[in-house]
Amino acid sequence: MADRTSPLELVPDVRVPPGALLQRALERLRSRRGTVAYFGASTTLQREGYRTRLHEALCIDLGHAHRQVNAAIGGVGSLSGLFFIDEFVLAHHADLCFIEFTIADAGGLTPPDLLADALGEIVRRLRRGGCEPCFLHLLRTDRPMSGTVAIYDHVAENHRVGTIDLRAGMAALIESGEPVLRDAAHTTVAGGLLVGDSIVAALAALPPVLAPRSEPIALEGRFARARLIPAQARDLRLPEDSAAGRFRLVQPYLSVPVGNGVERTFDGELAGVALIVGPRAGVLRVSVGERVERILTWDNDCHYDRLSTTVFAEPLPAHRPITIEPTDDEVDHTGARRALEPGARRPKLLKLVGYMTS
Repeated sequence: MADRTSPLELVPDVRVPPGALLQRALERLRSRRGTVAYFGASTTLQREGYRTRLHEALCIDLGHAHRQVNAAIGGVGSLSGLFFIDEFVLAHHADLCFIEFTIADAGGLTPPDLLADALGEIVRRLRRGGCEPCFLHLLRTDRPMSGTVAIYDHVAENHRVGTIDLRAGMAALIESGEPVLRDAAHTTVAGGLLVGDSIVAALAALPPVLAPRSEPIALEGRFARARLIPAQARDLRLPEDSAAGRFRLVQPYLSVPVGNGVERTFDGELAGVALIVGPRAGVLRVSVGERVERILTWDNDCHYDRLSTTVFAEPLPAHRPITIEPTDDEVDHTGARRALEPGARRPKLLKLVGYMTS
C-alpha cells in the first residue's frame, strides 16, 4: 500500500452480507489488470479528494495498474446517476464500481421514496454488465444521514452489496480537531489521503469467501426502463430558434432561449432533465395538464458551466403533453461562491442535454 503521510487512523465500518461478490471482484483484480469505476457526486469528483488516493493505493495493494474511470458528476444524487450509468460506467467495462452518492442523497437530491428503486436498478445494471458494486458512505456534517443510510443498507442486504461506512470514524477525527473536511462534505487533501488509505486497508482485511451458491439478483423495479433520451431540435416549439453545442467537446446539448421550449410526450415517466448549468442558468417552467412546477436550476456553484440534472418533485406521467421552458425570472446571485462573469447578466438560456425517462 502507498506510504501514509499521517499517523492518524480511520477505521471504517465494513458490512458485507453473506453471499456478496465483493471479495470475488477483488480476487479477479488481483489476478489481472482491470478497470475500477468511481461513481458519485462532487466528493468523488474532487481532484485532490479520496478517489485519487484510493485508486493509487488500490493498484499497489492489488498488484496491477488498473484503469481508473472517473464517473462522478457534481451536484447530483443516485437517481440522476442512474441515467448516466450506461455511458459513464458500463461503457468502460468496469470490474468494480464504488458508489458514493450518500452525501448527495442525504441532501435531498434523490427523493427518499425513489431512492431504493434507483439504487436497486444501479446494482442490477452493474451486475448485468459484469461489474460488482460497493457502497461508500462518507460524512456530511450539515444534514442528518441515518435515514438515507438505512435505505442503502436495506438495498445492500437485499441484493448482497458490500458497504464501507466511514462516517463514524470521520466524525471522531473531526471531534478531536483533525481537519478532515474543508466544508460540510468535501475532504481536505489530508482527509482525502486518509479516506483513500482507510478504504484500501478495509478491503485488504476482508476474508476470502467461497463462491455463493447462487448469484445475487437485483429484481427489476420501477426504473428498469430508465434511460437518457438526447434532446433534439424537433422537440421544441420553435426548432429554428435553438443551437446545438458540445460541453467540453464531448457532451452534446441544445441551447434553448427564453420564449422557446420543449413540447412533447414520452412513452415513460419523466423523472427530470439533464442539462448544462452555469452563469446563464435560471428558472424552468415545467407543466403537464394543470400541474405547473417552477424549478431553480442556478446554484451557488454556477460561476462556471458543468453537467448537472434537475429532478422533478414527482415524475411526470407518460403519454401526456409536457412543456419545459426557460423563463426570464430574476435569480438572486448574491450567494455565488465566486464572482460571476458578465455573461450571467445576459438573458437566461437552457442548455438541455436530455430527458430522464423510465
